[in-house]
Amino acid sequence: MISRENLKEYDKNGYFFIKGLFSIEELQPLINESETFSSHPSKFSVKDAKGNPAHLISWTHLANDFIGVLPRLKKMVSIPEQILDKEVSHWHSKISFKNPGSKSGWDWHQDYGHWYREGCLNPDMLSIGIAISPMTEENGSLKFIKSSHKFGRIDHMATGSSNSADPEYVAEALKKYEVQPCLLDPGDAVVFHCNLLHGSGPNLTNKHRSLIMCSYNAFDNDPWKPIDPGHHSQEIQTLPDDKLIKGEWVSLMGESKLLNLDGAYVFGYDYESESNLI
Repeated sequence: MISRENLKEYDKNGYFFIKGLFSIEELQPLINESETFSSHPSKFSVKDAKGNPAHLISWTHLANDFIGVLPRLKKMVSIPEQILDKEVSHWHSKISFKNPGSKSGWDWHQDYGHWYREGCLNPDMLSIGIAISPMTEENGSLKFIKSSHKFGRIDHMATGSSNSADPEYVAEALKKYEVQPCLLDPGDAVVFHCNLLHGSGPNLTNKHRSLIMCSYNAFDNDPWKPIDPGHHSQEIQTLPDDKLIKGEWVSLMGESKLLNLDGAYVFGYDYESESNLI
């Protein structure tokens, strides 16, 4: 249950933090495998404006594996339901990871800058990011331009193999608004609006950095021209919060249908395999 103060922060700043939404014990299966994400066969990459590849594993279909159970837990689904005051559907989830010494970052962008292109008429969408590893400024944590969700949707343009917010608007915003680094311990969460400008920097440390991000859409905001069929509104079968700790899942990520997007243009990105990157 999120607090009234959380809702005020969300309205004012476009985000809020939840300390210890998950325990280390709950996330241990992901933590144990976090150093192997870069070799996963369904990993894909996106170049930033400097040509550096950022890496993702993503899925829309939710099965009975760990990554399919987590987005359906009651403590997860209740957050967008409370904020939007509506029934919600799962939009997509992803693991964003940076290897030690990775130069890649995410240029400033709004998620709705991509998602509206699939025909979502309203920005009734949000994301919940959960730290798998510590998130610090040194290892390329998320960062937000505080209150930028109130700008409305900003035009986006091609940068690298991604689409990023109009740099003139971003430059002006950075003159007037505070940048908030998203500093999290494993199990901590951040909830943020789909129009909030956000990005991240390189991983300057000798350790892996990983974050799981679950995104939700209002059920009545069904996209009328979805690129991925999994983006159609589907009722979420909410699961008890103790599902992970009881080990009631069949594998880590062997059941949910992972997106294989090599060479595809989806969610505002041109996805590429490691072999295609310079």
